[in-house]
Amino acid sequence: MFFLLVIPSSAQSCTQCPAKREGLVHYPTTLAPRFELTVSAECADNAALATDSSLSVICTSSGGWSGITPQCQCNTGYHETGDATQRICEAIPSCPARNVGLVRYPTTLAPASGSLTVTTQCADNAHVRTGSSLSVGCSYSGSWTGTTPQCECDAGYRAVTVSGSQICQCFPPTTCTARNVGLVRYPTTLAPASGSLTVTTQCADNAHRTSQSLNVRCTSSGGWSGTTPQCQCNTGYRETGDATQRICEAIPSCPRRIVGLVYYPSTLAPDFGTKDVLARCADNARLVGSISLSVRCTSSGTWPGQTPECQCDDGYREYTEENRQICQAITCGPKNVGLVHYPTTFGK
Repeated sequence: MFFLLVIPSSAQSCTQCPAKREGLVHYPTTLAPRFELTVSAECADNAALATDSSLSVICTSSGGWSGITPQCQCNTGYHETGDATQRICEAIPSCPARNVGLVRYPTTLAPASGSLTVTTQCADNAHVRTGSSLSVGCSYSGSWTGTTPQCECDAGYRAVTVSGSQICQCFPPTTCTARNVGLVRYPTTLAPASGSLTVTTQCADNAHRTSQSLNVRCTSSGGWSGTTPQCQCNTGYRETGDATQRICEAIPSCPRRIVGLVYYPSTLAPDFGTKDVLARCADNARLVGSISLSVRCTSSGTWPGQTPECQCDDGYREYTEENRQICQAITCGPKNVGLVHYPTTFGK
């Protein structure tokens, strides 16, 4: 018995298209076909196929890859990094959202290098404080840089903390109430949301400032602060009133008057009680009797007491002229009687 042994001239080898990476595209290990085979490549983690590209590639019978190389790109929030042997998509650092007082920082993707200028916002019903800026920096490392902005609540709102964050909550308006301090008038003033506000007071009517300034401050709590201004009454006025209100009223005058031959001068009344004033006799008259020319002017503007008495000097007589009494010289002549001439002579 005979056997026929057939030995092939060469055995077929197992050829493969090897796994490889080109950029962000991953080619899988693939057994080479007799002719060619279409295979689907993959994008790296956190990457996606670019527009107008395809992941289809061709594994040839010789174990090589052919066709157009697919194009992949990193997803939003990731950037491409790595070396020539391996490219990956790495998460881009973010400057995180945060609240600092009434300032709101947004989540911001960090730049590849350096720093990025970002505009923060104030909380609802708040505004940026005068002299401050809402701009800050977001660095490539994902941290916030720059001076922290300053925000404050609008008028009628107050900062309160809710769940760990400050907000501006509506409150009934707080006011610094009107008040009188001596002759100084404080006006009703809407209190600021924070800090204090400069307010100019006023002096009472017929008064003037004696201190350096009339300015005081109205605080956010509704209280007045600062040194109390000083005012005093103008000339011809005096301070009066009670503990709740001091005013400047015109000082009464004891009026000028003529009683017979006694002349009373116009005199400002004293603040209280009486004050002595010297009356006088008319010209060419003298004081008689026991009552002196010292008279009294009261705070109400009256002349009390007895009236002094004056009479004309010798050679004068009392005469009414323009509704007042004066002392007029007494004269005789002149006259002619025949050949006799009488000269002008003052009487006695």
